[in-house]
Amino acid sequence: MVSLFILQGLSLSGADKYLLEAGYIEEETIEKNSLECDIIITYVYVLYDIEGKVIDRVGYVEYCFIDEDGDQDAFKVEWIRL
Repeated sequence: MVSLFILQGLSLSGADKYLLEAGYIEEETIEKNSLECDIIITYVYVLYDIEGKVIDRVGYVEYCFIDEDGDQDAFKVEWIRL
């Protein structure tokens, strides 16, 4: 299993390369509309064992919040374990 702390320190392209070299497979991107945000995007990476069972799932999440004035705050990003 990969450390989220390590992923947080890498650029998205660097983390993508790191995960793929570690055996993770990039899965379908999840896009979800939310009341608090225009859209939440999760880039999903999954590590499988030799029998095809999931060992680990991590995601790179991009999201934003709408403030009280209705203005959109800047996009925030983070790595999470799914």
